[in-house]
Amino acid sequence: MQPTSINNQHLTILSALTDSPKSTIDLRHGYGIMQPAPRIKELRDMGYKIDTVCIDEHTPDNINHKGVAKYVLLGVSND
Repeated sequence: MQPTSINNQHLTILSALTDSPKSTIDLRHGYGIMQPAPRIKELRDMGYKIDTVCIDEHTPDNINHKGVAKYVLLGVSND
């Protein structure tokens, strides 16, 4: 089992987003990140350029959710 420290969560999210865009539902159910939004904000504060688009998506138990965040890693800011 992977430790759930914030640093490990950041690394997990970056690895996942490097592969492809991921939604809140993807990050929660597939990667064990229970609060993706604060972790994404922290990554942005560190200089990562991450865009958010809203989508409709089903959870694994087939409940439809509207306006789910989907995160797209665009790169790292040079600022």
